[in-house]
Amino acid sequence: MAKAKWIPAIYLMACAALWAAIAVFGWNAPWQALQIRVFQQEFSDLRTSQAAVIALKMGLDPTVNNAIGANDSLYNHPPILLSIARLLRFDLEWAFLTFATVSIALFTYVNWLWLRRNPSWTLLLATLSGAALLPIERLNNDMHIYMLLVAATLSNHYIVRPMLLGVSAILKIFPAVAFLALLPWRSHFRNWPTLMMTATAVAIGPFLLYLALDWSYIFKAISLTERGAASAYGVWVNHFLVEERFMPLPYGQQIQYVAYLLFAVMIFRARKPLARWAGVDMPRSTDGLGRHEFGFLIGASIYVFTYLVSANWDYRMIFTLLAVPYFLSLENRAVRVAFSSLLILALNYYILVGALGNLGGAINIAAKLGLHLMMLAALIIVPLQLQAQAQAQVQTRDPLANA
Repeated sequence: MAKAKWIPAIYLMACAALWAAIAVFGWNAPWQALQIRVFQQEFSDLRTSQAAVIALKMGLDPTVNNAIGANDSLYNHPPILLSIARLLRFDLEWAFLTFATVSIALFTYVNWLWLRRNPSWTLLLATLSGAALLPIERLNNDMHIYMLLVAATLSNHYIVRPMLLGVSAILKIFPAVAFLALLPWRSHFRNWPTLMMTATAVAIGPFLLYLALDWSYIFKAISLTERGAASAYGVWVNHFLVEERFMPLPYGQQIQYVAYLLFAVMIFRARKPLARWAGVDMPRSTDGLGRHEFGFLIGASIYVFTYLVSANWDYRMIFTLLAVPYFLSLENRAVRVAFSSLLILALNYYILVGALGNLGGAINIAAKLGLHLMMLAALIIVPLQLQAQAQAQVQTRDPLANA
């Protein structure tokens, strides 16, 4: 077995093999061999932005008429992304392909860097999974958000981190839930007014201003997003599949929300013994939120939030990669094995369906649900445990701090 230090190199070799196969066999065949469905043409999601730029030049509204070339999808991204596409001249094919090439190179580098900082076989398999390769084939702009959030996680600067989170939330709305990672999890709470409030304002202020100025267009674009149950996850997906495969279930989504609420209450009440059992209360950095905890709060919050509020295509599961190092750092081996198994099964819809048919699809949906519940439980336990540890550290250093 190769040593762990070779894991980043293995990832680069796998990527090189993929692009070599595309050069030899064309665009479709290698993706189909990986059980990843090609949609329309290469970089189909980014082609929607290209078509929108051309539509605007023709005097058309891309949220109403965006059928340019082989594209048949209405523009459903925030307006700032369309402004960036116009600035970069996506209407010119060479400019479009240059942006696509640079994006893929940066995405590959960021994954390599994340693997280099956190070498593990689970993370390697996750970065080579169908869900992590899908944003490359589609060139969905979630991959750019992912790169910004990895950079934020690797940075330890109290201003750089929130700035990157703020930019991510402006580019797309859902990363705003990652502001959870900016809460004062520090052991020195007296630093909160001067350091962390400044950082939070840097992140949240511009996002709220942007949201206020363009809210109508933003939510119109969100409403145009297509839903599907194949290679997707979320409460809506679960409800749709039950109705399609079994029987109509009145209030199916509401029943799920009630079940999640009861689950959250049970986890909250049992948080201390669960924390001890899982190894959550292992020693942590006393100078602030460590890289593992920060990545976990970002990745888990995005996955849990998007799972609850909408139907999401599988490429959005790349954010779960940010939570991998934290879960693998826990002391309980059963938790690590369960998380790794659920993650790999959840990230490989097309492979499971190709190998096992409907049974593979059911396994994938069940794994996504299990991963969701595991991350939801961790989001209840971990912040409270970190806060309790920070308070205990302050009291140990200054017994009169809370007197």
